[in-house]
Amino acid sequence: LPPPLKLSVFPGMKEVAMKSHFAAHLNRMAALFPDEFAFIPTTYCLPQDLPQLHAAAQAAAVQPRERRTPPPTWIVKPSCGSGGEGIFLMQDVALLEPASDYIVQDYILRPLLINGYKFDFRIYVLVMSIHPLRIYIHEEGLVRLATEPYETPSRHNVGRHFMHLTNYSLNKTSEHFVESDGEGSGTKRTMSSVLQLLKRQGVQVQPILHKIEQMVIKTLISLQPSLVIQYEAMFAHTLDRLAACSPHKCMQVLGLDVMLDASHQPWLLELNSSPSLQIPDWVDYKVKSQVVGAALRMASYDALYGAKEDRHRRPKPQAPAEWNSTSLGSPLTIPRKSRAVRRLLPAASLQPPYVPDEADDLRRVQHEQAHRGGFRQIYPREAGPDYSALFLFNHRLREVFTWCCGVRCRHEMNASKFRKFAIRCGIVSGGTKAFDAGARAFSGAEVDLMFLKQTKASSHVNLGFDDLCAIILHKIAPRLHPEAETKLGMFMAFLDNNINTLQPL
Repeated sequence: LPPPLKLSVFPGMKEVAMKSHFAAHLNRMAALFPDEFAFIPTTYCLPQDLPQLHAAAQAAAVQPRERRTPPPTWIVKPSCGSGGEGIFLMQDVALLEPASDYIVQDYILRPLLINGYKFDFRIYVLVMSIHPLRIYIHEEGLVRLATEPYETPSRHNVGRHFMHLTNYSLNKTSEHFVESDGEGSGTKRTMSSVLQLLKRQGVQVQPILHKIEQMVIKTLISLQPSLVIQYEAMFAHTLDRLAACSPHKCMQVLGLDVMLDASHQPWLLELNSSPSLQIPDWVDYKVKSQVVGAALRMASYDALYGAKEDRHRRPKPQAPAEWNSTSLGSPLTIPRKSRAVRRLLPAASLQPPYVPDEADDLRRVQHEQAHRGGFRQIYPREAGPDYSALFLFNHRLREVFTWCCGVRCRHEMNASKFRKFAIRCGIVSGGTKAFDAGARAFSGAEVDLMFLKQTKASSHVNLGFDDLCAIILHKIAPRLHPEAETKLGMFMAFLDNNINTLQPL
């Protein structure tokens, strides 16, 4: 990818933003850092979480409820759906098929209302770099309203989608849909107009915006390791998977759906890797033109300042030393296997490693700040909360995964590598590590079964980064380190015992 060009998506972002994968990922982070990820409604990924869902429903059924307290309600969404298609509410989870491919969330029973109507925010976020992480949030956004006055869910109204769902693609088909004739009217409005309305009603808006910013930062920090692994796999400039690669190849605009409850607590509902940029009305034009225009101007640094210099100072592609004439012979006599390898390698793999340039990086950030429009940088910044614990956890876990893949530029772990990983960690009989699992050790069959169950649950052929996290969190760490008081303690104890042993295979 020549320097003036930049992809508008990060490798792997579409997959991690899928409803099922995103929910499973945030569930793991909430289990490890419950205080940091308290902004997520309780979510179940079916079919693997169906027993937990039934247990939660039975527990809610036996609890005494105050008079007029609504029964527990869940919102059910297709794992790969979009635009509100296939979403429905239910109060009896026993009706779900055992093989259902859904995610099920606790329904927010007491949402904040605007003139009696339910609503949510579409927040626009711009990620300019994933490693190091650089995040902007736009001051403007969209507010989507339902088209029927809200009522507490009951068996009589759970099927009224225009009351309970705020998706624009769904509500625009309602006979009660109202086109906007101003920023603060209609079924779709600008976020700034709604915030002004809330201020007039006495709502403290700034704490809400601050919580939304923290929600965005924590979400993207938690996704960073998986995205970095995929990014390096695509853009590594040498055959060495650990070589530095330019962090400026991609940028992406994300859309986060956020809902406020009656106590003004924001809840993250979804992450959209490809938010709709269609402009069916003037409200969309006002908001999306600002978002897209500013994002393109911020991403124009290489096109404006980098292309001419690169034509003169960019080194010509050079073959790695192991491909010299001594080892491989002339181009006409290269062995067939070597020629096949070279055909499979991207052109960038023949280039020297990327060398960071602090002065150039500073000019790039200054360019972004000068052309940011309505975007505001929320990470990194000089003053703010400390996220070092999240970053340390992510960094160590990414190291373990990268080492254990054992193949250059791979972002998956096959069954053979997973077995070697288990043996070297000393969790199976015959392990080479000094740590003795004793009676807590796994058998070889159990290790293979863990691999098969996780790949089936995630619909993957091999284990990805999130899959390995799930296995360590739910299977390995609790069995090996039950003495730890928390799931995070178990997880970190496992990493502490193995970080020095798991060197590149």
